[in-house]
Amino acid sequence: MISSYFRVISLEHLLEEINRGGLPARTVCITFDDGYQDNFEYAFPILRHYNLPATIFLTTDLIDTKEMLWHDIVLQTIKGAKNSILDFEKANIKNLNLKNDETRRQVAIVILQWLKQFPPDERDDFIQELMHR
Repeated sequence: MISSYFRVISLEHLLEEINRGGLPARTVCITFDDGYQDNFEYAFPILRHYNLPATIFLTTDLIDTKEMLWHDIVLQTIKGAKNSILDFEKANIKNLNLKNDETRRQVAIVILQWLKQFPPDERDDFIQELMHR
């Protein structure tokens, strides 16, 4: 569908065209953040089938480790929380309902947005505190 309605170009080609003065209408560039394995397992075969260029930005610090990205830690923490109510006063979160998957998703979005304002060390301290609730 994308290639039917848009002109899909590589990131390299996109930068070249921008440097030359602009892009034609309906030009897109496909990118993936963080380099999750499912980008390769699911997206790559589709992209190859339709001959679509894409760029995957890898989080190189975590390659060959068992560590997770900070936002994945938050999502996993909220998903696996034993309590059905979350109080996290530092984020001005009080009595948030964790009774089902949808409310947990909504709570995770609120916390992720809140955490984005902090430098990594401070953010990680808050995440550690959240994990021990």
